Amino acid sequence: MKKFVDITDFTREELREAINLVTFIKDNQHMYTKEMENRTLVSAFFEDDRNAKMTFATAVTRMGGSFFEFQQREGETLRDAVMTMSSCGDLIVLKHPKKGAARAASLYATIPVINAGDGDRAYPVKTLADISSVWIEKNHISNMKIGFVGDFSNNALVRGLLQCLNIYKGNEFYFISANGKPIPDDFISIMDK
Repeated sequence: MKKFVDITDFTREELREAINLVTFIKDNQHMYTKEMENRTLVSAFFEDDRNAKMTFATAVTRMGGSFFEFQQREGETLRDAVMTMSSCGDLIVLKHPKKGAARAASLYATIPVINAGDGDRAYPVKTLADISSVWIEKNHISNMKIGFVGDFSNNALVRGLLQCLNIYKGNEFYFISANGKPIPDDFISIMDK
């Protein structure tokens, strides 16, 4: 896979394959201790997210690879930064405050790009982790009653989960707004599809 920028980049079949792989790796971690051997992950976090950064660093290290943190120079464009990263590593994990930055980076990169979050648009890795957790716990993703509680304005995590859960049949969604604001229109259009 050249990029993992948005959860909607997956078809239903590809999403199922990814969930199967996540489940298999979780149950067979010992088989993946050399998967990233002689490979380097470029950690490009333009927004601080210690937990996500540590998660990727730990994962690549446990799979036998290495990582380094990319530091952008003042005035350097995203395109120039990505081209530099492409020449130094085998995989870029990017977290950026601007919407669409990960997709733009994937166009400039000559190595795979994983979106660890771009503004309030998408967090596909967290979405995949959450949907995989549902599968591991329930052994299915259809015909469920799913509740969301919190602030839904510009909530990329909930949007991503809705996009995944909506492609499976029979799911019902319930929303409890912590701040009394209505459900965003894009959530409704995802569910209407």
